[in-house]
Amino acid sequence: MTIARLGRIIKVDITNAIGHKINQETILCSDSHVSYKGFAIDNNIEHHAIRVDLK
Repeated sequence: MTIARLGRIIKVDITNAIGHKINQETILCSDSHVSYKGFAIDNNIEHHAIRVDLK
């Protein structure tokens, strides 16, 4: 586990943190921030956004 960024995350931060660890079988689970969605689309991986408002 690693800290990708303190503050608002962007796709480049995600790529730097985990980009070298993914493959086509990777399933990304995250909050619903748009940067994670974009990262998943760019890398053609499955993404499941967890609704944080449900607590």
